[in-house]
Amino acid sequence: MRPVSIAFSTLLCLSLAGCSGSAPNTSESDHLSPRPSSSATANQSSPAVASDAPSNSNQNTVLEGLPESGITADGQYKGPQGFAFFDDPEQVFPAEIKHIYGTTTIPKQPKTIVTLGDGATDAVLMLARVPNAMPTVTGGEHNGMLEDWASVIQGFGIEPGSPDMPVVLDTTHGVPVDDINRIKPDVILAPENGITKAEYEQLSAIAPVVAPLHEPGTTPWEDLVLVTGQALGQSAHAKELTRQINETTEYESQNLTGLAGKTIHVGILRLSPTPTLEVYAPDNPRLMFYASYGFKAAPLPSGLEAAGDDRLVSVPAEKVTELTSDVMVVFVDGNKSPDAILTDPLVQQVPAAKRGNLMVITNEKERLATEHLGLVWYTSAFDDHINHISTQLNAN
Repeated sequence: MRPVSIAFSTLLCLSLAGCSGSAPNTSESDHLSPRPSSSATANQSSPAVASDAPSNSNQNTVLEGLPESGITADGQYKGPQGFAFFDDPEQVFPAEIKHIYGTTTIPKQPKTIVTLGDGATDAVLMLARVPNAMPTVTGGEHNGMLEDWASVIQGFGIEPGSPDMPVVLDTTHGVPVDDINRIKPDVILAPENGITKAEYEQLSAIAPVVAPLHEPGTTPWEDLVLVTGQALGQSAHAKELTRQINETTEYESQNLTGLAGKTIHVGILRLSPTPTLEVYAPDNPRLMFYASYGFKAAPLPSGLEAAGDDRLVSVPAEKVTELTSDVMVVFVDGNKSPDAILTDPLVQQVPAAKRGNLMVITNEKERLATEHLGLVWYTSAFDDHINHISTQLNAN
């Protein structure tokens, strides 16, 4: 398994080795750049790259002439953000961003960043920035952070106890407006989901807010990265990241067999108090990502519609037989072995189970790799997950 996420490796490839105007070579070695050392700092004499960047005659042919990474317009070092490319702030600010609640104007390049929603946090980290505050994650074992987030933040030289360590916001009972107000952010990023119209209005009194771009739970990861890049003055960086990540996904999908054209349902099996099955709607970004590996999102059973931020639909027992996808991936909420789950009467009604193409996922790492948008989707755990599906399909 690769210890570093593809997205993180890609952003380091861009940040440390520069960007070329030609298409990158998508060989395996291109996506294994080392993490930055904790001593890395910005070098004012070398625009747009970190001071320990290797010499490269093709450096920055796309991003040439951008302001020094980690340096404000008046020449002051911002802190441990030494690996991010920035657009010319005089050209891109004020920035106007449209969302479901209207249009937000960001007057100048933000320094203090608050994220709401896992996708927003992922996108900021993908752009080699570190949020000043971010929401806690259920299952996050690193003071409310996912392992990948904690690892990337540490890779930027920010250790636990450091004043640069992000504040982890408790969003269990809604958006903590007072806590965010105390942070005094320059921008609040919630382009995926997580805030209501009332919360948007409250937060807008504190700082410019990038609200959900689309109906909550339906925003593709590319849109999250691109709008985050626009909000932070890093549009060129964001466009290059999404291009390279899509090329990487295409390259990896070519090495897998048996996936192209297969229809798929992805859902959750809840074991308590009685087994119930929920599936994600076809417009959920999880399904969009499986599609990049060749799958086609299967429709919901007749008469069922998705609701809520997570785009999950509870499937009545009498409609389980209508889940007629070629493949079904089920993440299990509860403690039970895969073999025991496959013998459950409800599960046995699933057509994919009868063909041996029901993937019962009890591994927490695989579950987390598919549960969050952006950075976490590019961990070795998702590679394992896709290979798991490919192996099982080819065995049947």
